[in-house]
Amino acid sequence: MIKKYKHINIINFFNENGENILEKVLDNYIQNSSDFIKHHIKKVDIQFNNNDNWKCKEIISNINLWLNNGKCLNKINICVDDDNYTLDKSKEDVINFLLGRYEEETGIILYDPLLYSIQTNIKNEIKKFSIQDKINILIGTWNVGGHPPAKDIFQWLYPEDEKLPDIYVIGIEEVVELIAKQVISTDTEKAKAWENEILKNLKKIDSSYVHLKSKQIIGTYITIFVRDINVEKINNVESALIKTGFKGSPANKGGVAISMNYYDSSLCFVTAHLAAGQLNIKDRNRDYHTISENIVFKGGKKIRDHDIIVWLGDFNYRINNLSNDVVRKMIEDDHLEELLKNDQLKTQITTGKIFNDYKEGQITFKPTYKFDIGTENYDTSPKLRIPAWCDRILFKAKNIKQKYYKSVDVCSCDHRPIKSLFEVIVTKIDKETKKKIEIELYNEQLNILKKEFI
Repeated sequence: MIKKYKHINIINFFNENGENILEKVLDNYIQNSSDFIKHHIKKVDIQFNNNDNWKCKEIISNINLWLNNGKCLNKINICVDDDNYTLDKSKEDVINFLLGRYEEETGIILYDPLLYSIQTNIKNEIKKFSIQDKINILIGTWNVGGHPPAKDIFQWLYPEDEKLPDIYVIGIEEVVELIAKQVISTDTEKAKAWENEILKNLKKIDSSYVHLKSKQIIGTYITIFVRDINVEKINNVESALIKTGFKGSPANKGGVAISMNYYDSSLCFVTAHLAAGQLNIKDRNRDYHTISENIVFKGGKKIRDHDIIVWLGDFNYRINNLSNDVVRKMIEDDHLEELLKNDQLKTQITTGKIFNDYKEGQITFKPTYKFDIGTENYDTSPKLRIPAWCDRILFKAKNIKQKYYKSVDVCSCDHRPIKSLFEVIVTKIDKETKKKIEIELYNEQLNILKKEFI
């Protein structure tokens, strides 16, 4: 299945002199595509029986139909900036829609077998036109229960590595209290207070850190900081969000995501707060799929379309099949590996219900929920909630190494914050060299076609 397509920008089919060259482009496009189809039909030596002869004739007749109608195709609604060519607003909207110029829309795709062949072969030449670089990314997430920034967050942000993180990605859940008022109108002041406090602490680590981008939906918040020397390497930064809820229940949870390119590698970071409740596994799974499928960036790009993806947040998965007393005893005895066999998230991943192809580092820290605030004691309130690893970080990428995955003993909220440091390989493409190689491959394919039809 083809995952990446080349979108044709029809406006560029008009040159500086106002000459309409769309007809020539389409004729060339159709001729090359039809020759390529004929070439492959001949190459695979398709055997048609008597009943299938009409199919073969139809293929050829349809190719000729396309070849003979370049002028007709040229008359389809074209939107241009030149004064010599005008278009009413309704037609312009249609063209912009087809070309994917509106947010959450995907551009029109013209499939060209010749182009696809080049794109396939160029992957084998990638070392000739690209270089790779290693960057460090620190991911942190914390459900703060609506509390203001804690004074002791420095140890949560401290990288504990000889190399400074190039990027900090911080997710905060319940940055505001999850009450009806916040669902109707989100308070951004508390999120801004957290942003300022985080940056203040990052400046203690290194003065070069600057804020890049933030996004909030109700109580779920994501913010990214980078070193100033890396800003010029980052582009195409955008954000998206989605609320979650079901059958009229308040949509007080959801997901926020930030998409960006570092050099020519695409990265996506998703902070999610999924449905609460010991037994609400299906609701959590549904929330995950809602976020995964419905967060869409410009051009129709989804979370899964990125090279490097990290999910972080309060996923709210709990411990199954064990009593509260047994769970607490296993934690006390440090039998975490055995306890994790009953972790809902791991069970749902193992059975293929969520987070397909994602990885999670080995959990060696104790459950991060729920504590009596200001203490190291698990919940002693009348509800006596069973301890659980609600707070998690999962990732998907080819070239990624997790350096550590841990919780931090900050007691100002009923959750413990967690963090993970990643070493990621990003790619920088020499576009001029790549273009030359593409032209060479294009000419090679054309020569093959010419020989086939001489």
